[in-house]
Amino acid sequence: MLSVLPPIPTAILFDWDNTLVDTLPVIHAAVNAAFAAINKPLWTLEQTRIGIHRSGRDAREHLYGDQWQIAEPIFYKVFKEQHLAQLTPMEAETAATLQKLQHYPLFLGVVSNKRGDTLRTEAAHLGWTNYFQRILGATDAAHDKPDPAPVHKILENTGLTPSKGIWFVGDSISDMHCAHNAGLTAVLYKTHPTAEEIVKPYSPDFSIEKLPELTKILDQMGLHSTDAL
Repeated sequence: MLSVLPPIPTAILFDWDNTLVDTLPVIHAAVNAAFAAINKPLWTLEQTRIGIHRSGRDAREHLYGDQWQIAEPIFYKVFKEQHLAQLTPMEAETAATLQKLQHYPLFLGVVSNKRGDTLRTEAAHLGWTNYFQRILGATDAAHDKPDPAPVHKILENTGLTPSKGIWFVGDSISDMHCAHNAGLTAVLYKTHPTAEEIVKPYSPDFSIEKLPELTKILDQMGLHSTDAL
């Protein structure tokens, strides 16, 4: 349990890749296929974990330089061939936790740097679409994470405005940076041992190691599920 409680949330926004679903192996295979095509040294799995956090449109030149028009289509070809077959929840309890969160008085959304159409295809494949009021991916807003634009976009016409009363749960530096840029409560989901090192200097407001910790914290704050009534 937290010794210092953050503001009671009105909304929880989640990252997708390697927060709700384990897609690192597929991303790793795809980026190395793209690197091989342009004779760039291949990455280790840890290098992929650290290096892949921007959206495609923001990362292409950083990853592939002036050969991005050759490499990027290869990345997406390999990714699309594998991603649904290998798509798995990040934890055994992920779906159950999302189901529980639906019974709290919260707006639930996804803000990802994965292409919006691909993101929503994955959510539908898992049967998770109805867990969220909105699912927002790369290019759905004018800019992608860490810019605050997708946060503003997902909250449009909800009556909610960016504040510390909105929690952003994610595993990467883009997530923590976006939360800071938008003035949200940054919640680091420590899905790997190096998580806290990776997100520096955008330190989280608090961290969790398992997704079900969220419901325990909400109960500790007095924000109870309607299932408990």
